[in-house]
Amino acid sequence: GVAAARNAGLAAARGRYVAPIDADDIWVPCKIEAQMRAVHAHHGTVGLVYSWFVTMDGQGRIRDYRSTAQAEGNVLAAMAERNIVGNGSSPLILREAALAVGGYDSTLRDRNAEGCEDYKLYFSVAERYPFVLIRDYLMAYRIHHSSMSSHAARMVRSRAIVTQEIRERHPELSRQLRRGNARARRFLLTRKLRSGTWSECLLIARDMLVADPVYALRELASFAWHKTLGPLVFPHHPP
Repeated sequence: GVAAARNAGLAAARGRYVAPIDADDIWVPCKIEAQMRAVHAHHGTVGLVYSWFVTMDGQGRIRDYRSTAQAEGNVLAAMAERNIVGNGSSPLILREAALAVGGYDSTLRDRNAEGCEDYKLYFSVAERYPFVLIRDYLMAYRIHHSSMSSHAARMVRSRAIVTQEIRERHPELSRQLRRGNARARRFLLTRKLRSGTWSECLLIARDMLVADPVYALRELASFAWHKTLGPLVFPHHPP
């Protein structure tokens, strides 16, 4: 599974920082350089550096610009609301921080709940270290039917398990975690609408309403269909 593979990489790495990338995602050539500049600008005290990203389909066409994250420093509240890092190929992570929190949770696979290994690691690192954001598009995250996040039921179960563990440590973030779960379900709902899997759409919408009715209704009311925008072209690069 993905967690065991990434943990093997963490164990074998010798650098102070590590940067995972999935085989179907894309970095701009200057990504690591820009992130390391951010590390040096903060005198090496950061646990994770992330950036904005675009999503693309299986043919490499842009679907969306993911550029709403703004959180830096102590990002626990923001991370409870949603995975601000966004995916597994965006961050540059302090290796000792990843190891200190136990790496990626390989037990989620054993519980048929793969999908939130990245999110759990990022949150655990955020409990101990500040984050830094580069406000630029440094990578493209590919979304297609065979990707892990396409399995809606498993992703919902993974998110529920991980957020329950977080809630036990941070009961003060319960409200944000509920909203984060609703937001994650909306993301999955978007994907299932695009793929035309209507039965899963209904199940996800029902779960959203059960988890947080008021927020879910607001999210569903503001739901919009995002069409493919065109070939993959990053809008700009960091200075």
